[in-house]
Amino acid sequence: GDPAPAAPPGPTWALWKHEVVELFLLGADQRYLEIEVGPRGHHLALQLEGARNIVACCLPLDVHLTESGPPRWRLQTRIPRDLLPPGPHRANATAIHGLGAARRYLAWTPVPGPRPDFHRLSCFQTVDLPGSRVATRPD
Repeated sequence: GDPAPAAPPGPTWALWKHEVVELFLLGADQRYLEIEVGPRGHHLALQLEGARNIVACCLPLDVHLTESGPPRWRLQTRIPRDLLPPGPHRANATAIHGLGAARRYLAWTPVPGPRPDFHRLSCFQTVDLPGSRVATRPD
């Protein structure tokens, strides 16, 4: 029920100021991908090197949303392999919604501290991304 961003659906800067779910995929050398999606088709994909250091912004995503009745919605997207940082991988997922004092910050793996900071890379958990491994041949 949060207000939608003023921009049309598609890549939207500062989406974290609205209702959003976020996926953070961390690879080697503190390189990571942040994907944010809102319930009305707005999205933001960022590549970062080190906490909050954006190196690529507003990357293309093919996002498919369906509502399953307020307040629920579903998201499907395929992440292009070239957007993924090199592994091994760690991840966290978050959700933000509500306004003012009712604003809620949720995380798959909680991040400690006096205020939400989802870029605490040390809090990410190890994950195995199917198909993300590079096959090698023995010499």
